[in-house]
Amino acid sequence: MIKVVVMDIDGCLTPGEVEEIDLGVLKKLREYNQRSKDDPLIPAITFCTGRPQPYLEAMHQMLSGYLPAIYESGEGCIFLRAITSGLTPK
Repeated sequence: MIKVVVMDIDGCLTPGEVEEIDLGVLKKLREYNQRSKDDPLIPAITFCTGRPQPYLEAMHQMLSGYLPAIYESGEGCIFLRAITSGLTPK
């Protein structure tokens, strides 16, 4: 069973760099991600991107992300829920 989907943003969520994001697709993925919190049959979604941390953080918020996400091709990892709750990851 698939538990997590890790995707890039450019070329996966969007058609490519500097291309428009299909907001309908983003909305659907957000709905899946929200449902994954309660339904073990729906995998959670997170990102691994070459983009910088602020870009990733904005996209992760739009996705309703709750798992760690990787930015700058592995240079860093954000724990968005820890940031917004004032907690730091261990």
